[in-house]
Amino acid sequence: MLNLLTKTMLKMEHVKYAAYRIDHPLTGKPVVIIETDGKTKPIEALKDALREIKELSKEFMEKFESVLGSTSG
Repeated sequence: MLNLLTKTMLKMEHVKYAAYRIDHPLTGKPVVIIETDGKTKPIEALKDALREIKELSKEFMEKFESVLGSTSG
C-alpha cells in the first residue's frame, strides 16, 4: 500500500519527493516523507493521493464486477 501511495504522490504536480521507511518490518511503524514545492502542503498531497487511490480502486472494482457478471452466463 505504501508503494502505491508514494508512487501516486510522485505523479502529482507539486510533489517533489515522496518516500517511506520502516525501521523494522515486525515492530516499526512506517514513516512517510513528503516534500512539496510549497504550493501545496504535504498533508494535502497525502489526502489527494488517498482520494485518487480510492477512486482508482472503485473504478477497478466496478470493471472487475462487470467482467465477472458478463462471464457468469
